Amino acid sequence: MQGRTVDTIEGLREDPLCERISTALVNAGALQCGYCTPGIVSSLTAALRHNPAADVAELEQALHGNLCRCTGYNGLRQAIAELAT
Repeated sequence: MQGRTVDTIEGLREDPLCERISTALVNAGALQCGYCTPGIVSSLTAALRHNPAADVAELEQALHGNLCRCTGYNGLRQAIAELAT
């Protein structure tokens, strides 16, 4: 994997984009147990790095494959709406 990098959730902590995503998730009450949080934050960070002007549909697509069993998806939808504006 020469010339490639891997970002871990720990490595994203200092990224202002990650902070924005985390704040949106907290504000929307989209987090509970934390099990799904690293995958959701990583997926949204990658999507917004790729397209900073991503709309709701693009951000929802970025989360396909991430499962949340505690909070359901209403909070995630609210956070996505905030991030897409």
